[in-house]
Amino acid sequence: MADNTIECPCCGHALAVGPEVAENALFACAHCGMIIRNCTGSRAFRWAQVDPYVRRHGASRANLWGGLLGSLAWLPVLALVMAITGRFDILLLSALAVPYLALLAWLRARRARTPALIWSMDLWAGLGAYFVYLGVLHILLPQKMEVLFAVSGTPSGGPVALLTVMVLGGAWLVLGIIGRTWYRRRAERLPQLSGAPPSD
Repeated sequence: MADNTIECPCCGHALAVGPEVAENALFACAHCGMIIRNCTGSRAFRWAQVDPYVRRHGASRANLWGGLLGSLAWLPVLALVMAITGRFDILLLSALAVPYLALLAWLRARRARTPALIWSMDLWAGLGAYFVYLGVLHILLPQKMEVLFAVSGTPSGGPVALLTVMVLGGAWLVLGIIGRTWYRRRAERLPQLSGAPPSD
């Protein structure tokens, strides 16, 4: 097979595909780690045809900001419930919001030039870790955390609610770590191709 170039759909590098990579065989981008198949569709892809916003941020403007704003909606609802019930606590709200906002900022920063499956696994692992964090907060501050469980539909915030949060969080965390590790290790066993970076 003659040498050809495939532009990585994740990071845009023009990867030099030599004869050692057979038709329909898999290989990995050495720059971002994305697994790509050497096929007609991959060879036809052009990074320059991708929307500039998507190239810079990894998602369309509507998907990116819609997802971020939607995932933030529970924080003002929680603050409102705290105020209505007379249990507004700025320290507790900060303890809940700051790690969550840091998680969202980290996920947003990683969205561009990160393989979609890896980013999804990071999302699950991050949410799982946050749920475990909520469980630990509930153990340390059971009375203060009652308002959060009330918003979620479990006013008592008792052992069942705590167990649910911890089990869900732990399962998501493990799922994310396992999925990310599996993808990375699979990519490492494939031919690693590199090439010139995109112009933008």
